[in-house]
Amino acid sequence: MPIELKIQADYKQAQAAIAAALRNVQNIRPVWREFANEYKEIIDANWGTRGKVMMRSGWPKLAASTLKYKRKKYPGKRILERTGELRDRALTPKAVARNQKLYLEWDLPTYWKYHQQPGANGSKIPQRAFLWYENNTLPKQALRVLLDLLQRHMKKGVK
Repeated sequence: MPIELKIQADYKQAQAAIAAALRNVQNIRPVWREFANEYKEIIDANWGTRGKVMMRSGWPKLAASTLKYKRKKYPGKRILERTGELRDRALTPKAVARNQKLYLEWDLPTYWKYHQQPGANGSKIPQRAFLWYENNTLPKQALRVLLDLLQRHMKKGVK
């Protein structure tokens, strides 16, 4: 004897939930602001591991001449440290929405690019990535954080 099932659903409720989720997705600026706060923790962890978050092998060692100079002029300071300004500014990303696009912006000292981008302006300084991976992508843990924030944001819209 076949079993018959009758399924009833309130499609209006489902449609309303989908519409609410879509409205919430339309404005992800709050997610982006929260991500900027989370990302500074990842940057800080990268600094603490001397680059192993962004570069698997970590930051390259200093050249012997640079190391000698640094020990004399800035005793006790590690790679990418002299005054602390570069690190302090790297830990203050701003979430910006402009022209329907989202950005992270930093107010960094002009010399940042010589460390982050290999060969910047003809520099021979090896890359010591501190903002993103070598190929201008976010670290995997940052992407996981962003996806988690987006999922939570979408769920808020459904409630």
